[in-house]
Order: sequence, then structure tokens, then C-alpha cells
Amino acid sequence: MRNKNARSSVVRMIAVLGMILVMFVLLIGRLVIIQIVKADEYSQKQTDLITHSETITASRGDIYDRNMNLLAKDATCAKIVVYPKNLRDTNTENGDQSVDPSWVAEVLSEALQLEYEDVYDKVTSDVSEVTIKRRVEYLTALGIDKTFNEERPEDISQYLAVFEDKKRYYTDSRFAQYILGFTNVDHVGAYGIEAEYNSVLQGIDGVETVIQDANGRKLESLAQMKVDAIQGSNLVLSLDSIMQYYVENIAYEAYLENEPKRVMAVVSDPGTGEILAYAVYPGYDLSDPWDVSDDFVEAMGDSDDDLGELQLEMWKNMLTSFIYEPGSTFKIITTTSALEENIVTLNSTFNCAGALNVGGIPIRCHVYPASHGHQDLADAVSNSCNPAMMKISMEMGPDIFYKYIYNYGFSIPTGIDLDGEESGILSVNQDVNLVDFVTLSFGQGLGVTPIQMLQALNAAVNGGELLVPKVAKYVTDSQTGEITTEFSKELVRQVISSSTSEKIREIMHFTANNNYALMKNCRGLKIGGKTGTAQKFENGRYLVGKYVASFYGMIPYDDPKLSVLVIVDEPSGTYTTGGSVAAPVGGEILKVCYDYLTGMGIDNTPVGGDVSAKVLIPDVRGKTLAEASDLLTALGIEYETEGADNGIVTDQNRVHTEYKEGDTVIITVTENDDSPVSMPDLRGMSVSQAKDLLDSLGLEYLISGGGMCSAQSIPYGETVERGTVVEITFTYIE
Repeated sequence: MRNKNARSSVVRMIAVLGMILVMFVLLIGRLVIIQIVKADEYSQKQTDLITHSETITASRGDIYDRNMNLLAKDATCAKIVVYPKNLRDTNTENGDQSVDPSWVAEVLSEALQLEYEDVYDKVTSDVSEVTIKRRVEYLTALGIDKTFNEERPEDISQYLAVFEDKKRYYTDSRFAQYILGFTNVDHVGAYGIEAEYNSVLQGIDGVETVIQDANGRKLESLAQMKVDAIQGSNLVLSLDSIMQYYVENIAYEAYLENEPKRVMAVVSDPGTGEILAYAVYPGYDLSDPWDVSDDFVEAMGDSDDDLGELQLEMWKNMLTSFIYEPGSTFKIITTTSALEENIVTLNSTFNCAGALNVGGIPIRCHVYPASHGHQDLADAVSNSCNPAMMKISMEMGPDIFYKYIYNYGFSIPTGIDLDGEESGILSVNQDVNLVDFVTLSFGQGLGVTPIQMLQALNAAVNGGELLVPKVAKYVTDSQTGEITTEFSKELVRQVISSSTSEKIREIMHFTANNNYALMKNCRGLKIGGKTGTAQKFENGRYLVGKYVASFYGMIPYDDPKLSVLVIVDEPSGTYTTGGSVAAPVGGEILKVCYDYLTGMGIDNTPVGGDVSAKVLIPDVRGKTLAEASDLLTALGIEYETEGADNGIVTDQNRVHTEYKEGDTVIITVTENDDSPVSMPDLRGMSVSQAKDLLDSLGLEYLISGGGMCSAQSIPYGETVERGTVVEITFTYIE
């Protein structure tokens, strides 16, 4: 019995020892997992408990025009952050609700111009941290910090923090919107060049880390750790700011005169494919791209339309995404294709009877029931004769004609460095319908984008080279200014010979000279061009009375240095054709841009190593003092104010001249109330600038002429009552 009990004790002892051994092994295993296998994970958790890290947004690179005039840059601003959990804990510990959340919300909403209810919901939310607003001006942030420090200096760091942030500034927020684009709330490029070259511009973010206690409170006594951000590279564009200014002004006037849905004008160098200027009206404001203007709503939508849909439509780049039937500008493609194949010559003749029977279907000329009668090739193009073009296309046949259509780049993206490019529409069935085929000859039955049309017509006149259109010229290092990447001329293919190109240039010069509306202000200039008028096609049918009027032109026609494409979408009024609506706009653009190009002795070739940046003093007249102050400060421009302490900037002593260190810009501020105002100096302003300024001052106006303001009926400086009518005269600078 004794042996049995002894054995039982031994078994129990072994079991206990076994359990101890197992527990020891498990403990060792757990320690191995904690200290070795998951050491990094637990270390990170411990670090997270005692530290808080905040991203320092990197400055995006600057954007310049081809002459190194600054167009866009970043400036340091602030981000306001609240810690709701700490705010609750502070109140609980103090017991007297010394930091009232409603007071916090009231101060922040007033200073940041936000809705009180939205801010209150954030500061009382069940989260550890919430961003109240980004891209806050430092002066505003300092004011907030001062207010809270005066109230509860011992608590502010526990529930409110101000971190470094970045804000994008544009020297003119309504300038070249569809080229530059804008950044989103995360400071990432959303549209335009900002989006297309985001990886080049965005830089590398830094980080700021603070030490905190177990309750998440910042410990001021311990050092902060900071890794500085690295600025992105700079981008130099092919854009010429002076040409851009001219084109925007002329496009705006065309919009006022023709009351269309939209006006678009783009100027390029046909020999390189570079885009020199590009304007669309109505557009949007780069400083507040989410605001849909009344002009845009009136022209493009309905006030009851969804805001998001209107914004997306407004941000669309017309150059790359607007699909339209080109109409008669496509006759240049038809003619050069036949000339290149020797199917026609300059001596070929055609007879127009007003219509042509194709497959039993009469297809009319645009002059029907009249006719063009007997004509040679140049006359046929100049007359924009549909029967002549149909005969030429039938002589070529589908195989040849489609080959050239594709070689000219239609139905294929051009590869331009802008966002949202569409491919266009070109349907080719195995059994080609004869009627559909011949109507292609005069630009009906296919959809193109403006940039496709510009690329193809540039190839027709530049010696036959199809070039990739470009907006960027080169990338420079933001620290040294050295060129790191250059975007050279890029040949897609040779479409036609130089001799064919020479022939079409002569024909286009002849065509331009026969257009009175085009040449009445351009006599003596060596312009070539072709107009187009196309009925709009939507939802499977042509829309009665709705047209797209267009014009393509170049100067000088015998050696083109500039080309322009103008599109007027749905012009109103009696005259809606390309010849009467778009051609005068294109002719005016070619005239003023070529005068500038030759008068200034400007060479459009790359500038090589000379990339010294310039800052032009922006025109801040018509902006609020706060807006003007933000922009001038961001550009590093010293300024002084005269007049009121707050209100609208009505005058400045220097505009659009290069800023030198040590200079001071004087701006005059007028109170924005019902009191009498001092008449501003409007001379040198565009029509849109003058209207915006006078609207902000409550003054009425009568406008005559176009171009730049040259005279005003009420002298500068005279005191007038609000509602007074001023007559303004605009003229073009010769």
C-alpha cells in the first residue's frame, strides 16, 4: 500500500514538474515572440503611444512660361488641428469646463470663415485628432494662436495645434486655367499640367514628430524631431504669357459678341508642335476652382443641375476632350492626300452643279440651289465646294483616303501632355458605305478633337511632319536651376512631302485672301487659312440651328511660324459660319501675336542654359486686400497700402513689369461699402478686368471697341457715387 502511495506521489510530482516545464517553455516562447519575432511591432506600438507624427507637405516645384515668367508657386501656410479627446479630458480634469468646446468652435469658425455647426461637430467628435482647415494663411493662424493663448495658455497645446502646410498660388488665377490646372485638397495635381507632371512637381514630404504622455498630451519640455521636406522640380512651359494674354482677351471678346456656349483658341508653333497660347471662355478661377461661375451656368448648364456634374464639365479640357465634326477645315486633309498621290494637280478642274448624285442620293453643296460652276483646285478649296471634294475622294478610293486619314492621326490620341485626351470617332466598316465615305471628304461623319485637328493641319503646312503637340519644354532643378530634362521636338511620321505642303500653303493663302471678314483687318499680312462650319450631331441626329464654327490659319503662309485654331461652339445671331464668326477671331490673333513675335525679335527655339527666373508683378486691381496681400506675399513682392484698411484694390503703381529685389509696389484700397468711390485708372486693363473691378465698386459702364482700355469718360481719381455710369473705350495695341 505504501509503495502504491509512493508511486502516486512520484506521478503527481512528475505531472507538476511537467506542467511547470510546459509553462516555462510557453513563457520562453512568448518572450521570444515578444522580444524577437514581434519586437519591431511592439516597439512601434510603444513609439506610437508616446509620439505623434505629422506630415510636412513638400513644396511643389514652380511653373514658368517659356520666357521664365513665374506662373505658379507654393508658399508656406498652416494647418489647424484639434484634439477632441484631449479637449474633453482637459474639461473633465479642470471640472469647471474652462475650455468650452462651443467657444473653441466659435473662435475657429469666425477666424477661418467656416460654418459654426460644422466646426462644433468636429471639436466634439469621438476621435483623437481632426483637421479643421488646411491651407490657412499664417497671419490667420497666428491670430488664432494668440486668441487661445490669451484665454488658456496652459492648455492650448493639449487640444489645438498649428502645423506647417503648403498652398498653391497662381500669379493670375484666371490665366491659362486649362493649361496649368490645379491641385486638390491633398496638394496633388488634379487637372492640367499640375496633374500631368505631378510626379515631377510634387517633391518629397517631410515629417514632424512630437513626444506625448500616456493621455496623448504634447510634452513641451521634450525636443521635437523634424525631417524637412524636399521641394519638387520646376517646370518650364512652351506657353508665352504675352501671347496668352492677347489670345484670352480676344477669345473673351468673341464670347461677348457671339454669345456661344464656348469659345476656344489655341496658338502653336507648327514647326515644333509647341503650344504657345490656349484660351477658353467661360472658364474658372484657379484660386477657387470649385466655384462654378454664373457665365458657365448660363452658357453650359442649368442652375438646377447637380453641382458636381457642372464642376466636372467646367474642368474638362476642351482642347483634348471636345469631340466635333470638323466640317470644311477637313478639306485640307482631302486635298493634300489627293495631291500627294498625284490624283489631282493644281491644274485639275471641277464642275459644281450645286449637288452631286452619289449612289442615287443627291448630296448638296453648301451654296445649293446655287452652284460654283467650273473651277480649278484652288477655287474648289476657296469656295469650300462639297461636290469637288466628293469627286476627289471617289478618285482616291477608300484604301488610299483612309490611309491618309489615319496617317494624319485621326482616331488616335496625339499624346499631348495634357489631361483627358479623347481619341475621336472614326468608324470604318468592312463594306464601306459610299455615302458615308464621300461625306468624309468635307468633314462630316467623323468626330475629332481640337488638338487632333491642330496636329493634322500643322502637318499639312509645316512640310508634312506629324508632330506630338507639347506644352512642357523642360524640367529644372529647384535648387540649382539647371535643366535636368528637355522635351524635344517629337516626330510621329512624315505624312506628305514638302512639295505637297508648299502647294497647300499657296492654296490656303489664296483661300484666306478671298475671305473678306478675315482679311478686312489683316490686309498685307501673309496669312493662309481655311474655315469650317458643321452642324452639331447629338444622340444620333443633327441639331437644327446649332453649329460649330471653326477656323485654322497660319502666318506667314510660305514659312509658318504661328498657327491658330479657333472654335466657336453654338454661336448665336444671324451669322454662325466659320467664315463670319471664327475667321475674324483667328485673323486678329495671328495679327497681334505675329506683330509681337517679330516686333520683339523673339526666337521660339529653346533657350539652352539660360533659365534665370523672373517674377512679373501681377495685376491685383479688383481683388480684395486679403487676396492681393496673399498673392504678393507668396511671390515675395514687397508692397505698401494706401487708402482704406480693408476693401477692394482699385489701383497699383506697377503692373506686369519685372519685380526686382528692393522694389515696393503701392496698392490703393477702397472701402467696399455704399460710400462714394474714387474712380480707378482702367487704362491698360482688358475688358473682363475692367468689368470685374467696376462691378466690385458698384459702378455701371458702357463699353466700346476691343483690346486694352485706352480711355475712360470719368478721369482717374475723381470721386463719384456708386451707380455712376462710366464709358470705356478699348483699342488694340499696334
